[in-house]
Amino acid sequence: MKAAQKSVFPFQTAVSLARACLVLLGLSLLPGVVSAQPMDTLDKLRKTKVLLVGVRDKSLPFSTLTAEGASGYSVEVCNKVAEQLRKELKLPELKNQYVTVTAANRMAKLKDGSVDIECGNTVNTKVRQAEVDFSYTFFVAGERILVRQDSGVQDLSGLAGKSLGVVKGSTAETIFNQLKNQVKNLKLEFFTTGPEAFAALEAGKIPAMAQPDILLESMRAQSGNPNRYMLTADTFSVEPMAVMVRKGDPAFRALVDKTVAALFASGEITGIYNKWFLTNTLKVPMSLMLKDCITRPSREPGVALGVGYSL
Repeated sequence: MKAAQKSVFPFQTAVSLARACLVLLGLSLLPGVVSAQPMDTLDKLRKTKVLLVGVRDKSLPFSTLTAEGASGYSVEVCNKVAEQLRKELKLPELKNQYVTVTAANRMAKLKDGSVDIECGNTVNTKVRQAEVDFSYTFFVAGERILVRQDSGVQDLSGLAGKSLGVVKGSTAETIFNQLKNQVKNLKLEFFTTGPEAFAALEAGKIPAMAQPDILLESMRAQSGNPNRYMLTADTFSVEPMAVMVRKGDPAFRALVDKTVAALFASGEITGIYNKWFLTNTLKVPMSLMLKDCITRPSREPGVALGVGYSL
């Protein structure tokens, strides 16, 4: 088991998160153009008494929809945010309403008010920071490739003339769209969700798929034949995951950060982590990078590794 864990997350003890500050530039309004006012989420919640929670389905261990509502590591973090909202807003009647989002539409749904908070496995990137805000990092992953053992693929170069499954709107799309010119005749096959891509991998329709390593390992571990699949050695990025909130709403983000920081300071986050990442099928100890983020809460964006491209 120890050897398997090392192969899944080889970068954890070798890479530290880049510490870079994103400079926000003020843009002057053009004459005659009226800007939309940022939505005040706290004021909205006082009126509606409903927290619209965006959830990625079948994206365990982070989130999935169930008959009872939703569950997962990220969902539990957001449930703690809801508890804090009930206390601070004095709204014991505040309810969670779960709304399904995908990688492709999650930011649009957040910005148009369809959801108030997104609780899945969204990676904090510089590009996304231009449109949305993020809480403190609550998980750190790395982009990897999962292949069928019988595919003959050992690394990215082995995908020459082959297809690579990626989720539309994901960091994998960003990374491998930029890398595909380095691999002759590499074709990207797009899917709505990770499980859809994995089903294609299982059926032999594609030889490989790319996603954050923890999601790949979770799907591999839960499959009927885990030994049929292998994570390749290369890690293409460091990807800090966080709760996503609307941009220009500092009061709401501050409350989310306060909740996450309290989970870190109390050690409660460890129990939530162990519940979802140390199970009968999935055994992934907390990484050194995540421990560092818990000790020193951070909103640093993700970085690409050794390929010269940003996220």
